Amino acid sequence: MKRLMIAGFGDVARRALPRLEDRFEVLRIARRYGSDLDRPESLALEGAHALFHCSPPPGAGESDTRTANLLAALEKGRILPARVVYVSTSGVYGDCAGARVDESRPDLVAEHAGLPRPTRVTRAQMVDLVPEDLYSFTCESRRLDNRRMKQLLGVRLRYPTVYEGLRHEPALGVD
Repeated sequence: MKRLMIAGFGDVARRALPRLEDRFEVLRIARRYGSDLDRPESLALEGAHALFHCSPPPGAGESDTRTANLLAALEKGRILPARVVYVSTSGVYGDCAGARVDESRPDLVAEHAGLPRPTRVTRAQMVDLVPEDLYSFTCESRRLDNRRMKQLLGVRLRYPTVYEGLRHEPALGVD
């Protein structure tokens, strides 16, 4: 059975796990399992066929030190997964024709997966409902540009938009 390394074991990874455990031996990289992406010395990684990277960047700073630490540990262990899936969130809004979007725009991935849309709450309510580091993400806003990644690394995305990705993969069927 092939090994799948999951970096960051939050909500997305926990929901995907039931679909993955049947096909992979799952290696969990998360604080609760003794591997902390903020502490490179804790990252004694085993080889894996694929990497499912679900860890958010640190709450502060200009760079994603967590991903940098993960990549350094993979390089140190001479681990080169054949497939890497990096989970992010901005693409879930789909093509907005350049418009700015906020959390009130309908979450496309949930609809595709047959899941209910997330419950809307006010910012004041959210402070009491989610951990502080997760709450901090709701206070951020940006437009993303991936031209540099494609130009410098020669990356050609197999699924350049959320629409192509959802057409390729059947709904997750999670509850």
